[in-house]
Amino acid sequence: MDHAANKLDVARSLCAALPGRKLVFGGDNTFSDMLHREIPDSGIYHSSLGKGKADSALQAFRDGGTDVLVSTKALNQGLDVPDASVGIICGLTSKSLTMVQRIGRLVRIDPKDPSKTGYVVVVYVKESQEEVWLKEALSKLSKAAVSWTDSLTDLTG
Repeated sequence: MDHAANKLDVARSLCAALPGRKLVFGGDNTFSDMLHREIPDSGIYHSSLGKGKADSALQAFRDGGTDVLVSTKALNQGLDVPDASVGIICGLTSKSLTMVQRIGRLVRIDPKDPSKTGYVVVVYVKESQEEVWLKEALSKLSKAAVSWTDSLTDLTG
């Protein structure tokens, strides 16, 4: 990706092209709201919504009323979120632990079912600070449990 403004188009296209339940992470509430408006039939979960609206969106995702839930760091940890087979991270952070938590939230390794797989797509601006943050986070992941590529070809054909 060559410009941050293209992230909205990329996220919308990925949600349409990739099968399965999807969690989409924006960087902040404003950008997450923009993602939610761009991705048809998505739910939105973040702190500015108020407890009722946020809980309703999370419940709709749990119940299968929506297959896409857009959030900020509010879903990184501590909440029971149903499994998603696809994660799309559009908001990177300088904190490696936050990135690792997001990836872990999206692709839970199940020792009882080693065939279970999921995909995490990180949408970032090349040759930017985001790329530096991503490389740092990836260096902290176990290469035995997680593999990655720098191309969407494997996912979208």
